[in-house]
Amino acid sequence: MNKLIIEKIYIFSPTENKAKVIELSEGTNIITSSRHDGNKKGKSVVLKSIYHTLGADCKFDDKWQDSNKIYIVKFKIDNKIYYMYRQSRMFKLTNEQFEMIFQTIDRKELAKELEKIFGFAVKLPNRQEDKLEITPPVYNYLLNYVDQDGMNCTKFASFNQLEQYSKYKDNVLYYHFGIFNEEYYNIIKELEKSNEKRKIFQEKKDIIENMLKVTLSNLSNMDYCKNIETLKIETEKYKEEYTDIIQNLNKVKNKIIKLKNDKEDLILTLNELKESQRKADKEIKDIVNHTCPFCNSHVENNIEITIKKYNEKEDLYLIGSELEINLTKINSELEDKQKDYELLLTNLEEYEKKLNINTNEIDDILKYKGFNEMKEKFLVDLSDTKTELNQIDEEIREYNKKKKEYDKLKKEINNEYFSLMHSDKVKFNLKEIEDSKIENIGKNYVVGGSSKSIATIVWYMNLLKIKYKFNQDAIHFPLVFDSPQNTELDDIRKNGLIDYIFDNINNQSQLIISLLGYNSNEYNVIPDKIINFDDNNTYELLNDREFKENQWILNKFISLDNIII
Repeated sequence: MNKLIIEKIYIFSPTENKAKVIELSEGTNIITSSRHDGNKKGKSVVLKSIYHTLGADCKFDDKWQDSNKIYIVKFKIDNKIYYMYRQSRMFKLTNEQFEMIFQTIDRKELAKELEKIFGFAVKLPNRQEDKLEITPPVYNYLLNYVDQDGMNCTKFASFNQLEQYSKYKDNVLYYHFGIFNEEYYNIIKELEKSNEKRKIFQEKKDIIENMLKVTLSNLSNMDYCKNIETLKIETEKYKEEYTDIIQNLNKVKNKIIKLKNDKEDLILTLNELKESQRKADKEIKDIVNHTCPFCNSHVENNIEITIKKYNEKEDLYLIGSELEINLTKINSELEDKQKDYELLLTNLEEYEKKLNINTNEIDDILKYKGFNEMKEKFLVDLSDTKTELNQIDEEIREYNKKKKEYDKLKKEINNEYFSLMHSDKVKFNLKEIEDSKIENIGKNYVVGGSSKSIATIVWYMNLLKIKYKFNQDAIHFPLVFDSPQNTELDDIRKNGLIDYIFDNINNQSQLIISLLGYNSNEYNVIPDKIINFDDNNTYELLNDREFKENQWILNKFISLDNIII
């Protein structure tokens, strides 16, 4: 079992030559300021910056100009020290010796790299391809951070950019609890495919049985029928159906040709883009060597050109990504149309074999023979279809058997969830929460007024209890609470809520919490570290002194030597 420990937080404003550095303990950390005039001192900014640096998007106040800030977090996992750097969309990770491990501007790429260190990454179904993919890092941290403005009961409201996956809440929770994994997802998808396949074959069986019933009825009533006009009408109907198949074949063929042409155009464009990327890479390399890419002259200050070229390269990556998406769509549509074409060809062959259209010589004997042949064909098809249905039913039974094991775990989780939530509901007299709203982790409840923060905190704490009980190997991320008692709570309920957090925090997890007017005499637990922000002026978290003292670490990351080409 790994745990992530935040050791230091660095926040720089290079344009102002100001900074703030916070050193934390491995256990319980309290960031506090005066209860009377301690607001707007920067406590929230410090707490937001933790998971913001690690790849999430926190909700900063408008007065905090995030775009011109640089964040660095020193953290430890399994006794190994790492530094994570973030400036806008750029992320860099180094080891303790500041050797670059990776740098990226892509969140999913960031998540893949962090998975190697965390041993964990949330995976959810991709909207387009309907397969599991590693999500951006924010989904890793959902259970571990509550913003003071994100106290919204059972809704994750402390981070931005969460709606990129549909119905993500249940899936994320069950993934953290160790249930929604690739095996479970594959079982569900295969079960859906088998049920859909069974529906198709059942419909086919029903159609064959109805056609066989009609055929047998015709045979039992037939005595070499002499109504040639009826036979001609039937033959013309078959001809029309035959003609429809031919027309559909031509339409599908034309669509395939168009798709293939579009695909070739995209491939040519992608090849041209790759050549542009290679050219851009060469120009960036020249810039790094202080050579102007336009005139080959020596350039002393190449920062502006470097930024410009990186922006151009980033644009090329974005265009390439869009082209690859379009190419994937065309390949998928082309595959579907080719399957349609093959199916129509099969239908055409079957019509040619079955109908054997002959408008010149139609007689009752041919019709009688034809019905007999149809009867035999229907009987064979019906037998094959029943055999296929039996095989599908066996697959469904096996998948349902495996699914029941996960359903049993889900039931245990929801029973545990109800037990924990009901206990806290009684403890804090949260009468607004109906029992029916806490029977399942997917349900939401709404509590207003002064009880809202309590109803939110107990939900997060109980989700973490469930996670560490049912997924004991899961990594322990720091639990970060921003002013959980900063509502209209009376002192007794405020102190009761904070004592609840202290009493229920997992002893393997680091706790970082901000409180107004912290007084150790009011609580049951003595924290490992208390950081007081009373010396900060309002809206003046950063200062000149700490910038000068810590500029060396900033230089480690912004040096051109650390740029990965």
